[in-house]
Amino acid sequence: YYSATSPSVGVETKTIANTEGDVAPITSTMVMDGENKCFMALTDVNGMKMGIISATPDENSIGTTDKNGKPVQPPTFTKTGNTREIAGYKCDEYSYKDTENKTTGKVWFTKDARLKIDKRGWQNSNMSAYYGNPEFNEGIILANEVYDSKGKLEMKMETKEIVENFPHTVSVKGYSLRQMNLNKGK
Repeated sequence: YYSATSPSVGVETKTIANTEGDVAPITSTMVMDGENKCFMALTDVNGMKMGIISATPDENSIGTTDKNGKPVQPPTFTKTGNTREIAGYKCDEYSYKDTENKTTGKVWFTKDARLKIDKRGWQNSNMSAYYGNPEFNEGIILANEVYDSKGKLEMKMETKEIVENFPHTVSVKGYSLRQMNLNKGK
């Protein structure tokens, strides 16, 4: 959930169990409050509901160092020249290679969607490598594919619909909440 007027973002994800039955389905919700500079993540694993709340990292520190302060090598993005329409928006395709975690993938990015996004929230959503990249300023990634070091698809995400001014609320009822400090070095 994004907004054209507020820098707050909400992301809901659901994983599915694998065919072997050794992976449990997980529901998670992330809320990045750009106005109040805070972040909340809620996770539900088989009815066990946990949540964390933290200040968001400084926007200038996105993706620059790891948890030990060592410089992080950002993924290398290459614009392919291919385009695709996703949720009614023309998106440019980029391929990427991430030497840090030995993955490759593709993202589809648009500047056409008028969404106001506070990039600090992406630090805690594993999307900081994308939104820390200046090529992706003033826009949003509407689809993403991640492949492991052997070329096997690990994750696929695609936006199905963008509805401006869509009313939505997130309930914390039943969640055990913990305050954490995810702000680097503070």
